[in-house]
Amino acid sequence: MTLWLVIAAALALWWGAMWKNYTKMAVGALIGLPIGWFAAGPVHAYLTGEMEDIPLWLPPLPFAIVATLLLVVGIVIWFRPDPPAGKNDDSSNDSH
Repeated sequence: MTLWLVIAAALALWWGAMWKNYTKMAVGALIGLPIGWFAAGPVHAYLTGEMEDIPLWLPPLPFAIVATLLLVVGIVIWFRPDPPAGKNDDSSNDSH
């Protein structure tokens, strides 16, 4: 029990330092860790060898996750507005 408390305290301190220096990474960890914890439930039996029949969806799951994430990132980038032109931007200079 004491070991778990020490590990939890060390991880909390590590996350606090990450929040101070790398806020986006800390938010990603805050979102990604619970998702990973929930996703580990169905996959646990497969990884430990306790699963007798492998579900049809399990082998292509990593490819589906990567394809979905790439699709979402592409959609976000597609609809994100362009940044305003700066002072040193060549496209705003009509002298050429």
